[in-house]
Amino acid sequence: MIAITLTGCSQQFKEIKQNTKQAKNEINDLSIESRDAKRVADANILNTTIQLYILDAETLPTIKDTDGNFKSLKLINNSSDFKQFEKLIKNNDPSMSIPTDPLDPDRYFEYYSDGKTYTIKTYLEQKNTNCTQTKPGYCEFVIEGNIDTVLN
Repeated sequence: MIAITLTGCSQQFKEIKQNTKQAKNEINDLSIESRDAKRVADANILNTTIQLYILDAETLPTIKDTDGNFKSLKLINNSSDFKQFEKLIKNNDPSMSIPTDPLDPDRYFEYYSDGKTYTIKTYLEQKNTNCTQTKPGYCEFVIEGNIDTVLN
């Protein structure tokens, strides 16, 4: 009788362990989906911020390197790129804020402008129809725009 009880407990323990593992995987999947949804929403917020900047300043926010070339920015919270970009945006409108990736600093938004066009990039964790898989766990989501479209 004791052996039967221990076998039953062992089986229940295995089932509980398997259910816990399955629940953790489901929570992780939801977390990935919610982080990706936040990335897309924040990329659109960043796009709106840039468009408002263009409407106010009649130019694109750009930063150049020491050689005078337009610089691609990695918008990692508190990085020099982030601080330069945030300062540029806030000098135009102090109420604006720059979003950061939910997994910052491991993941971040990228911004590039040549003064006429701009590109915002982020990398989603799951592939969907709105992004291009670059490697497992990195699906490139891109928003592109240009100053003429915004001003006209």
